[in-house]
Formats: sequence, C-alpha cells, structure tokens
Amino acid sequence: MSAEEVRDEHLRILGTEFGQVYHSLHDELIWLYAKWLEYRKLYAASPERVELLNDAGPFFFRVVQDVLWDDVLLHLARLTDSPKSAGKPNMTMKRLAGIVTDPQLASAVEQLVGEAERLCGFARGTRHRHLAHRDFNLAVKSAGAGVDPLPPASRQDVDVAMAALAAVLNRIESHYFGSTVGFEHFSPVGGAESVVYSLALAVRAKARLKERLSRGEVLPEDLEAPPAC
Repeated sequence: MSAEEVRDEHLRILGTEFGQVYHSLHDELIWLYAKWLEYRKLYAASPERVELLNDAGPFFFRVVQDVLWDDVLLHLARLTDSPKSAGKPNMTMKRLAGIVTDPQLASAVEQLVGEAERLCGFARGTRHRHLAHRDFNLAVKSAGAGVDPLPPASRQDVDVAMAALAAVLNRIESHYFGSTVGFEHFSPVGGAESVVYSLALAVRAKARLKERLSRGEVLPEDLEAPPAC
C-alpha cells in the first residue's frame, strides 16, 4: 500500500485520535530504523568497508558517523519522553496506553512501553548531558575525577532498544490488524549500499590511475579537469 493508504487504514481501524497517534509513531519508528540501518551498513558491516570509507574520505565519514549516531540517540530519547513537557504535548510511545480502549491490551502496551523506556535510558542520559545540553562538568573536567561519565552506549544497546520500541507497535498491530511490521527490513533505493558501491569503484580507479602514472603512462583524459559537481 502507499503511505496514504496505510494512514487511511490506521485511521479507519483505530479511529481518528488513536489512529493519528499510532500512525505518527509508526512513521517515526520506520524513519528511525531507516537511519540506523544506514549507519550499520556503513560502519558495522565489515572492517573492509570501514577501511574503504577511511580511504575515500576519513574526515567526512567520521562526521557522518557521529551525526548519525547522535541523531539516533536523540530519536530514541524522544520516542520514550513524557507525553507532556513544559506544558506542551509530545508525540511519544507513552501516549498509547492512555488511548487504547481495550483494558487488557492497554495494560500490555503500558508494560511494553515501560520496558522500552528502560532500555532507551542510556540514550536519554546522553541526550540530557551531551546532545540537547552540554554538561558543564563533563565539558571542563572530562578527564578529571569525580565526574559522572555518560551512560555506556553500544550498537547492541541501540539494537535492543529499537526492538523494544518495535514490540510496542507490533503488539497493537497484531491485535487490530492481525500482522506485524518488519521495521528492521527497511531497504531504500539509493542508500548506503549505493554509496559504498560507487566509492569502491572510485577508489579502485584511483589506485589504477596512480599505478599507471607511476609508470609514466599518461592518457589525454588524465589532463582533463574533473566534471563540476
């Protein structure tokens, strides 16, 4: 189904209020998985792939790595925030239990959300003290004693936290739609795999050019300026 058809089905089956909240969180989690899977394809696929990125543009791909990582942690924290902060409503998993009409399902969703919140705790700690705000003591005394470090965070922590978020939505999905969503199978066209493929070709061509020039073999195209990008 198209994105519009999916939204219409959510609203039709769940009603306006519940459907809007569920659909928004559904799309948020798809987008979170999309970003995370791209991160893993670039930096967790193999040592050879990391070596390729470092060969092609070490500074640039380090920036991309840090930005993607920080954004994923921010997204995990947002999805398990309080339903309201500073007097304003937030779109968060914690809204679900309060609008589920089936008492048994509401209880199950509340438990799953609580587990997801616990597993996303590391992201929230980093968000509060390093991303959304900059902890003073960490900034000026990061190497000193007596400063609480940021919560440890690993790729496995992110995988587990995201699976817990998916479990919340899939509990609702299975109850009302008789199926589950494979959020972890998001596969875009023109994503990280395309970038890696193009980089591999470019790095190989660059190596062959260097080898040929070292032998004194110069072709007319070697003297041409690269096309403007």
